[in-house]
Amino acid sequence: MYYIVPDSLTELGDEHFANNQILISVYIPDTIKKIGDGAFKDCFNLKFVRWPKSIINIPHFCFHGCIRLEKIVNNPTIKTEQSTVINDSERRSSINESLSTVINDGERRSSPFSFARIGISSAFGFKSLNSCRMLKHVVINNSVTEVQNEAFAYCSSLKSIKLSNNLRQISNYMFDCCRQLETIIIPKSVTSIGSFAFANCSALTKIVLTDSIVEIGEGAFINCSALEIIDLSETKISVIKWCTFSECSSLKTIILPNTISTIQLEAFYNCKQLRKINFPHMLTEIGTNAFYNCNITIPKLVMIKPNSTTFIHPETNVVEKTGCCG
Repeated sequence: MYYIVPDSLTELGDEHFANNQILISVYIPDTIKKIGDGAFKDCFNLKFVRWPKSIINIPHFCFHGCIRLEKIVNNPTIKTEQSTVINDSERRSSINESLSTVINDGERRSSPFSFARIGISSAFGFKSLNSCRMLKHVVINNSVTEVQNEAFAYCSSLKSIKLSNNLRQISNYMFDCCRQLETIIIPKSVTSIGSFAFANCSALTKIVLTDSIVEIGEGAFINCSALEIIDLSETKISVIKWCTFSECSSLKTIILPNTISTIQLEAFYNCKQLRKINFPHMLTEIGTNAFYNCNITIPKLVMIKPNSTTFIHPETNVVEKTGCCG
């Protein structure tokens, strides 16, 4: 079904279209002033949405589970007339053509699978686009300052994303299990990367981190099995937290900043290809199993925190491999 929300409506309530399995394309006019949480939750066949410029946030769970969602635009020209349901094939074709090519600033894109700029949005709510498996390319407008936890988690076809230059943080689990995401540039506005933000991004080969980063959360890059080099030298982090790079099976080189004082337990657990790492002079503590199954020798002046079974052999000064990632 191709649906145009009537101009007479000013609000779409919580779960307004939730679980609607016949909805394919929807036009939301600028007369809408409020959209509730989960408005399109689990609309499995929804592909295209015209988003109103009057709404500056994408609510919590808004498109959660919309596994066929391909594009959101806010270009007003795609509306054909003031009707509620579009039945005729000519008008369907017209809307689909517009939805696949036009984004709000007038650019035209050849890819039929992209998330176009939502021009005046300021925030993406919790799980707002979680499990949208058809999304491949995302552009977040520079007006966006906040993307909440798990917003893009399980978007399994997502390959690229351009983040807002005013985004303040990468939230917890933001890209968890985005298994096709290949590269990402973190803008200078971002000061922290949340826990498990890029967990299980198994195609991620490159991430650019700037000197604005002061904190990286636990498990942030766990199981990023395609990463070969991590350069943290420009960041200002002081701690590599629990399991941050655990199970990064292709990781060969990591460059730490001089500000690092602590590497917590299992930080590089089972990074079996890791051969090159610099230990800053401020480093005083390495947690248990931090380098389990890595060919790395720990500096003699660094203390291993005795919170599990791993220890430094007193003669060889090499971490014994006696544990497993919890």
